[in-house]
Amino acid sequence: MGQLIRRKTERSSQSVINHFRSIGVIRDEDFSYSAEEWLSGFRLVNPIEYVAGVAPRPLLLVHGSQDKIVDVSHACKLYDRAKEPKQIIIIDGTGHRLRQNERAVAIVIDWLKSHTKND
Repeated sequence: MGQLIRRKTERSSQSVINHFRSIGVIRDEDFSYSAEEWLSGFRLVNPIEYVAGVAPRPLLLVHGSQDKIVDVSHACKLYDRAKEPKQIIIIDGTGHRLRQNERAVAIVIDWLKSHTKND
């Protein structure tokens, strides 16, 4: 049963990759043609292992309180593991797509402005 589910997931993932290539979303020639290789890349990405290395550069974590894709606890764990200077902002009532949320974008822009040297 597990192999059947894995094959269906791989076929589904492969069709997503093929679709994104056909409409021009994936343009990178080095982007994997294998769905299995693409999916295995997600297992390599583990921000909790690297977040402490961001310091001494400032870190801003922004997360939506109603995110149904990545639970807000993930942002809190990253914040706990990060070193100073760090800031976390949980935006009440927002979901996963913060780049489409005017309030979230304004928060990030203001933070960037406050952390940019004006010579």
